[in-house]
Amino acid sequence: NPVAMIGKVLTDVSKSILREYPDTSIVPVLGNNDAFLDYRLTIEEVPNALLELAADKLEGLLRDGEMETFRTGGYYSRNVGPNILLIALNTLIYSSKHSPDETHIIDPFNQFAWLEQTLTQAQTQTSPNSVKVYIVGHIPPTISSYRKNQYWHDQYLDVYFRIVERYDDMIAAQLYGHAHSDEFRVLRYPHNITNSNSDNKIMPPLLMNGALTPVSGNNPNFRLVKYHPEDLLITDYDTYVLTLNEDGAEPALFNKPTWGKSDSFHDSFNVPDVSITSLQTVLTRLSSGNNDLNRDNNPTMNTLLTRIQAGVPQPPCEWSCRMTWVCTFQSITHAEYRQCMDAEMGGSTIGSLEASENSSFLSVRFAHPVLTVLLGVFVCLLVVVLGVLSYRIRGERTGYEPHNRGVAVNTDDEDPNILNDEPTIQLRPIT
Repeated sequence: NPVAMIGKVLTDVSKSILREYPDTSIVPVLGNNDAFLDYRLTIEEVPNALLELAADKLEGLLRDGEMETFRTGGYYSRNVGPNILLIALNTLIYSSKHSPDETHIIDPFNQFAWLEQTLTQAQTQTSPNSVKVYIVGHIPPTISSYRKNQYWHDQYLDVYFRIVERYDDMIAAQLYGHAHSDEFRVLRYPHNITNSNSDNKIMPPLLMNGALTPVSGNNPNFRLVKYHPEDLLITDYDTYVLTLNEDGAEPALFNKPTWGKSDSFHDSFNVPDVSITSLQTVLTRLSSGNNDLNRDNNPTMNTLLTRIQAGVPQPPCEWSCRMTWVCTFQSITHAEYRQCMDAEMGGSTIGSLEASENSSFLSVRFAHPVLTVLLGVFVCLLVVVLGVLSYRIRGERTGYEPHNRGVAVNTDDEDPNILNDEPTIQLRPIT
């Protein structure tokens, strides 16, 4: 029963958090795996069964004034400190994988109208520049570093960034998850939505947290963010890691893994803070040295590789690989990524590069057709044999009910995120 399973997970997680952090303000947000089916949330269903269930199970974490908008749209806002406003968005409804297809709805759940109203109120009810807003969500408005597909539909990206650009003096940062890796974005507003006279205006930092679940091969990790008590901007963050194994494999029997703190962002990249200027500095270092004989060994890229999956070793990333990261970190849409790669490497190389990223068997298939056919026949026979054995074993089990096993199956071929991994983010002022 997927409904009962989701309800139990939300209840158990809520109780655990409240037990361990009874005096901490916890701001939960919806992710794609919180749905009964991955990415599925029917916008036109009123009242909405999923949102009603989530609101009931998160009652201890959500406050009375937040329940109304959460039940109707899965979003709300909260003041978490002096002059700090957190806005929790429901980004599932903007996802390019959201189902059913309801892209005819201009403003799903009226969230954009609410977002602009909330920002306007924060702007008018306080003195200028005294309030800082942190936008928090699960699915970020950018592209995936895995297959370079864009996470949001174009029409919703346009509306979102128009609002962000209008209030970006107030917005300290955009905090998202979903990718299961420690990443950031340095994004520029598209020309068609810029309200200022300056072209290529850079938006507030977009930070993407790692994951507690190790399902994507990463070590479990969470982030502790530090901010300045005066300007309320993020100065640094520490990542705490549960090292399962050096290569990300399961730990040996009776070998209890332990939590440890990795180098902070400041220490890892030798930058003063996590401002957009510092992120640009990191990006510039990633882009540098392209004409050097040693261009395949970029120190900043090596540092990035150690942080992406929280200490799990990554394959070497030569110059062409490094350029894919440089373009990913600057792209809102897949089209922007293609344009960036064309500028960095030339259009003739993009197709072969992306093909090699998406399928390691392409070269085998074209270079050795006979071997490929034999391999295909062998795989088919192996699948049949395993299927027969599995059927016999299951038939011998009494009371076997496949629909009640409670096993989460990953049907997402774009992003390997099976479990809900919404990052735990704590904001701590510097003392």
